[in-house]
Formats: sequence, structure tokens, C-alpha cells
Amino acid sequence: MKKIMIICCLLSLLFSGCSVDRLAILLRQYHSGTLLTEKAEKLERKFASARAQFASDKSKELLVLYIEGLTYEKRKNYPRALSIFKQITETDDSMLDAWLHIAQINSLLNEKEAAGKAYRTCIEIINKEISYIEGNKWPDHHILSDDHVRYAICYSMIDNSYLPSKQAGEDKGKINYVKIKENLLKLKREIENALK
Repeated sequence: MKKIMIICCLLSLLFSGCSVDRLAILLRQYHSGTLLTEKAEKLERKFASARAQFASDKSKELLVLYIEGLTYEKRKNYPRALSIFKQITETDDSMLDAWLHIAQINSLLNEKEAAGKAYRTCIEIINKEISYIEGNKWPDHHILSDDHVRYAICYSMIDNSYLPSKQAGEDKGKINYVKIKENLLKLKREIENALK
């Protein structure tokens, strides 16, 4: 009887027009490490499917790409990861974490000039982010305005510069802008030291 109920529920979801949130699934799979062990073909299909689902939503599409870049970076496929992070910055040149990974990968590949340029871009973006926090004024479509991004950051589901570890505190699910500013200032100092 239990199996029949489950099958009925699945069929009703299938025919009700409800779509699966492929981005939420990718976030959970990235966080659990599942994406790192996927076969290449299956991994490509997952990312392509998620990108297609969110093709009309820039911030979600960029988050899918970001998870894809992180996955390839952790799989040590640095050329593919670098290509994805560059694709992100061509779409949105203010995505701090994409620039940060471009800098880190270029450093790893001993491409010092490219790394330095990306790190300097990170500093410019950090300065803008801090001014947004201090002025309590965010531009339209800022990455932190997306629910998926906020969730991923608050619950440390993806690598990020805003709350890089489980620092969301007691008030889970809400962005702590004071903590974000502290983290951004710390990151800025680290980058400035790396550029010396």
C-alpha cells in the first residue's frame, strides 16, 4: 500500500506540471560531495539541464555556472573551471567569487599577470560591496538578492567570500551584513598582501 501511495504521489507531481528545482539539487549534491564523484557525461547533463531550467533567470543561471566551476576546480580540471569562471564574469563582471577563483587558478597555474589582474578586480568589487553594505543600498539584481544564493551562503553550501564558513550564527537563513563586511575586509587584506 505504501509503494502505491508513493507511486501515485510521483505520478501526480509528474502530471501536475511541477518542475524539479535542479539548482537546489545541485546545491545539495555539491555540498555533500556527490558531484565530485559523478561520471563526466552525467555531470555535464546535470549542469546543462539546470542551466536550461534557469536560462531566463540570470542570477540562478550564474549560480549554476558557479557550482559547475567549483566542481571542475575541485576535480582538478583547471582549464574547464577557469573557462566557466570567465564565462560568469563575461555575463556579470561584478561576481566577486568568480574573479577570486580566476585569480586562485591562475596563481596555481603560475600565470602571475592574469592572477594579479583578477586579484585587483576582486579588490575593486570588494570596495563596491562594502559601500553597498555601509549605504544599505544594493543595486538591482545584486547576487545576494536571490533566494538560492542567500540560502547557499547562509548554510555554507557553496564556497563564497561573504560567509565562507558556518558563520550565519543563531539566526539561520538571514544574511548578517556586519559579518559579511568583516569577511570582505579580511579578504581584501589577504589579497593586498598576496599582491605585494
